[in-house]
Amino acid sequence: MSSTTIHINGGVLSWARERSGYDLEIASTKLKLDAKDLAALESGETSPTPDQIREIARLYRVSPAVFFLDEVLTTGSDGRGDSRSPTLEEILARNYTFIAKADLENGGWVVMYPDLPGVMTQAETYEEIAVMAKDALRAWAEAQIEDGRPIPEPSDFAMPEWNWDAVGDKG
Repeated sequence: MSSTTIHINGGVLSWARERSGYDLEIASTKLKLDAKDLAALESGETSPTPDQIREIARLYRVSPAVFFLDEVLTTGSDGRGDSRSPTLEEILARNYTFIAKADLENGGWVVMYPDLPGVMTQAETYEEIAVMAKDALRAWAEAQIEDGRPIPEPSDFAMPEWNWDAVGDKG
């Protein structure tokens, strides 16, 4: 790993972590850093290496250039400067990708959202996958909103979409 360090805006680093939905402990674990070291980067006490900047940007799903901004971005997802929290309906309307893996050991399916750490559910049949995925997303989003936690935007990779209108709404 490079020993050269680069000065970045630690406040923007902290903002990007929170926007991506990670707390300090989880982010530091995923980055293979001690939580104190990540906190030092976020406070501006220390500076990251170029390799660390790339790895952090990958995890937080932002361009590395974001860390060189003078201030935290406050523009909402609609581009109008709206920094309010999204509503449940707005979150459910986003195009989050989920993955369904067959559970060969126990039967059924395990469903997870790569953009939303910790959001997982199970489905007994293939036909239940979309319903269970939507229910898990709804429950997670309701808890995030209630606790005032950040809601990450969906990543920009394209995957096949479910027709949510064809899926019954339990909530």
